[in-house]
Amino acid sequence: RIATLGEEVQAPRRTIPRAVIVTLILTAGVYLCVALATLRLLSISDSAEPPQNLLELASPHVSHLAIVWLTVGALAAMLAVENNLILGLSRV
Repeated sequence: RIATLGEEVQAPRRTIPRAVIVTLILTAGVYLCVALATLRLLSISDSAEPPQNLLELASPHVSHLAIVWLTVGALAAMLAVENNLILGLSRV
C-alpha cells in the first residue's frame, strides 16, 4: 500500500524506502513479541494437548485488564487492515 500511495508524499524516492524498512522492522518486532508470549503461555500449560484458546490458558496468569487490552488491540489491528485495503484499492 505504501507504493500505491507514492503520489501522496512529498519526496517519494526518500520516503517510500524508509517507510518500507520501518514497517518491516515494526512488523518483525510485533511477530517476535507474539511468538515469545505464545511460547511462554505454552510452557505454563500443564496439558500435552495444544490449547484451542490461548486467552483461556492465560486467564489464571494474566489480569483481566490485559486480556481486554489484547482484544481491543486485535480489533484495532483488524480495522486498520480493512482501512488500508480500502485506501489501497481506491488508488488502483
